[in-house]
Amino acid sequence: MAAFVVGVASSIVAWMVVAAQFVPRIEVSALNEQPDSTKPSGVRYRVKVRNRSRVWRVGDVSLHVRVIVVGWNEDHPTSRTSLIVPVADAFPALERRPLRGWSKDHDEERSYTLHLNELHGGGLHRLPAFVTTQAREDTLTMTRLLGTGRTDAFVRIAVAATHGVSGLRRTYTQKVRAGEIQFGDFQQGTVQIVPPSAT
Repeated sequence: MAAFVVGVASSIVAWMVVAAQFVPRIEVSALNEQPDSTKPSGVRYRVKVRNRSRVWRVGDVSLHVRVIVVGWNEDHPTSRTSLIVPVADAFPALERRPLRGWSKDHDEERSYTLHLNELHGGGLHRLPAFVTTQAREDTLTMTRLLGTGRTDAFVRIAVAATHGVSGLRRTYTQKVRAGEIQFGDFQQGTVQIVPPSAT
């Protein structure tokens, strides 16, 4: 009996070590709004993902974004409506960080661009007419979209990645409200966003 208990305890400890050391260690930026003169809206939205590990690479990186708005359903004014925001394809692997500094190619980090003009999902038919028009014309901004509902509208971001050796997968999530969107550009080697006045 004692041997059995020791065996179970050892297995639990081993699993905890694996779970702590052999899962993806990534960091995710805030939702970024950046000036873009090529777009009718004048801005684009991005999320940056960075591998924090100096030992292991991560793969199968995927990013999913939804906008959650309350108040679009007239029959149920307190219900939530969810819309999917497509994300541009990007190379799904992040290399390990160099032992010193960062690599000149910055392969340990990658930025993903959101396509706000390609909204889709079951709640699309509840969009106010002017929002549908602006999305089609690519003049819609995230702040304007979140402002069409009640004050508790938000963006839900989920980033998933797989550890390069163990194969364990982990998902990081965050909730972003209109006032938390950060304007500026990403700083190389971090997920920090530098406002225009600081560049």
